Amino acid sequence: MSTPRKPAKTTSRTPAKTTSRTPAKANGAAQWSVGPVGRVAAPLREQAVSVLRQAILDFEIRPGQRLIERKLVEELDVSRATVREVLARLASEGLVTVIPQRGAIVSVLSVAEAVDIYEMRVALEVLAVQRFVERATPQRVRELRKALTGYEKAVRSRGDTNKRLRAKDAFYEALLAGRRAHR
Repeated sequence: MSTPRKPAKTTSRTPAKTTSRTPAKANGAAQWSVGPVGRVAAPLREQAVSVLRQAILDFEIRPGQRLIERKLVEELDVSRATVREVLARLASEGLVTVIPQRGAIVSVLSVAEAVDIYEMRVALEVLAVQRFVERATPQRVRELRKALTGYEKAVRSRGDTNKRLRAKDAFYEALLAGRRAHR
C-alpha cells in the first residue's frame, strides 16, 4: 500500500514556487528540473501542461530530449496517469512526439516545417503592422517606440535570454494593442 502524496505547501490560491528549471549536466547527459505544480484552483493536469509547455518553449528541455514518465511524475509531483495525459496534450500541440514502445521526446522541427512556420509568421506580422499603421493612436505609437527601444537594449546586452524574450513579448503586445485601437 502506498502512502498518499503530500500536496505542495502553498498559500491560498497561490501556486507553489517551482524549483529551478535550469538544465544541468550530470554524467554527460542533460538534466533538467521543472519542479512540482502548485495546488491551486486550476486542475493539476492543466498546471502540469503549462509548466512542461513553458519549459519546452523556453528551451529548458531541448528538442530531441527524452521525457521520461517516471522522472516527470517525480518532478511535477503528479500521478503517472496525469503525466500521460499531459504528454498526449503536448503531442496534440506538436510540442512532443510520442514514439510507441520508446516513450516521448520533445519534437524536433524539420527545416521545411521551420520555413513554413516562419513564412506564416511573416504574413501575420505584415498584417499586424498594416493594421497598426491604419489604426494606432498617438499613445499606442509612443508605446510601440518605447517597447522597440527596450527590445533593442535587450538585444545589445546579449546576456539574459529571458530579458530579450520579455522585451520581444512587450514589443508584440504593443504592436497588437495598437492594431486593435481606433483613431
